[in-house]
Amino acid sequence: MAVEKTPAPSPDEEAQWYVVHAYSGHEEKVKKNLEKRIESMDMQ
Repeated sequence: MAVEKTPAPSPDEEAQWYVVHAYSGHEEKVKKNLEKRIESMDMQ
């Protein structure tokens, strides 16, 4: 049995991942809302 090791991310990476639950058919609305919040909170 082969075990594949994934390299650990470098500590200087600042990327963070999130999971967003959205009802079917509402994905675009959720995406636009998140983009507006990111812009209004000056997060990018």
